[in-house]
Amino acid sequence: MEMDNSPPSPSELRVQHLWSVDLYYYVTLICDSILLLAYIYTFFKAWTGTRYSFILLLVTLLTLSSVMGIVGAIYTRRASFEASISDELWSDDIRVSFVAAMLSDICLNVSIWCFSFRYWNISFVMLVRLAGETVSACFKATSITIFAAGLLFNTLVPVLRSYFAFKMNSGSTLQEHESNWY
Repeated sequence: MEMDNSPPSPSELRVQHLWSVDLYYYVTLICDSILLLAYIYTFFKAWTGTRYSFILLLVTLLTLSSVMGIVGAIYTRRASFEASISDELWSDDIRVSFVAAMLSDICLNVSIWCFSFRYWNISFVMLVRLAGETVSACFKATSITIFAAGLLFNTLVPVLRSYFAFKMNSGSTLQEHESNWY
């Protein structure tokens, strides 16, 4: 029994458009649309009724996350249709999909980090203030450093994850595999 070491033809490499892509598309579209309406409503209520710009920042980041989620789902579905009818391994639609997913993750991660850190920080400062003491400069510097590091990591991780997913899915490793077929 002899093994065939010839590379597969482009039609054998062609990706099929699957029901899971449609499921992802519809679930994301419905959920993010509902969230988008809620965030827009909250933004305008906060715009007229709050004195805290922090709330407006959070709602803006969450709104952008939902918008990018919808954009990512649309372009993922379009790329899936293109891949099922074309021999090309890569399209602009999948690139837009990766960028939209990355921006959605960044906005969501940063909004969660800002909210969590703010209230974590308040809980410590409140204990010091209730004890009748002043907050030390060392605590303030440490707090700012932790916040900046959190922002950096919550931005850097989605960027790196998208970059490596992009490289893995773009066929950039295809040449290495083709050389093993001959």
